[in-house]
Amino acid sequence: MPKEGIDRNEYRRTKFGSLEHSQMLDARLTAVAASEGIEFHLERIARTPNTLAAHRLIWLAQKHDKQDAIVEALFKAYFVDGVDVGERRNLVTIAVAAGIERTLAEKFLATEDGLNEVLGEERQFKAMGIDGVPGFVVNSVFLFSGADEPQSMVEEFREAILAP
Repeated sequence: MPKEGIDRNEYRRTKFGSLEHSQMLDARLTAVAASEGIEFHLERIARTPNTLAAHRLIWLAQKHDKQDAIVEALFKAYFVDGVDVGERRNLVTIAVAAGIERTLAEKFLATEDGLNEVLGEERQFKAMGIDGVPGFVVNSVFLFSGADEPQSMVEEFREAILAP
């Protein structure tokens, strides 16, 4: 992904073959999420961001016991509010809302701290075959990447947990 991200419609058209097919997938995902009480507003997303800085922010948050809060805030900002989570100023705002001091977030995001660690994790995931989100690993075994029907996911998890 280019550092500045890419127009969402262009990205989705390339990834899924047509904008119409992409919109159908988005509508299905939004409906499934709504049936579980999860709100998505994918139509608000203008750009597909480069999320490297966001992953670095998650790395920082883990060091301050705020990883869950940052991940939740990032997901809400992107999937509900349509915020470009590749933009530094937006990441600072998200960090502050999740309980990280503004000065710490600003200074951190102005450096390359955590970059090698995040890229190292990315290499590990790719080596396991994970190339999309969500990706699921149980007992150090990669199960599958991407969303699937709930019953199929349950069966995969059950098999992984019960495997010797």
